[in-house]
Amino acid sequence: QSKIIFSFFLASTGEVKPPTLSLFPPSTEEISTGKATFVCSMAGFYPRTVSVKWLVDGIEKTGETSLLSQQNDNTYIGSSYLTMTALEWKNQANTVCKVTHQGKDIIQTLKRSECMTS
Repeated sequence: QSKIIFSFFLASTGEVKPPTLSLFPPSTEEISTGKATFVCSMAGFYPRTVSVKWLVDGIEKTGETSLLSQQNDNTYIGSSYLTMTALEWKNQANTVCKVTHQGKDIIQTLKRSECMTS
């Protein structure tokens, strides 16, 4: 007589939710010090794994991404930062934060011409 044992593993109980992006320009105060930092805020996503790329006028740049935090609704939030010199900021046209989540790209673009500059 043989026994058949059934087992299953539910890896995740959450549905996939893409991040909502907000891209913030450097402040005029920071620009006056010679630096310019962009902040790309990511909110409300699940699962936790994301990849962030920064593009300045189409050229990939290296940024820093903060630790991701889990919220009460089991979604995640986090931020990525890109710092450049104020001169680089004034000489570029477009800054892009590109987040890849579950194989899909979410893109937020900031045009310098639409920002207040000192």
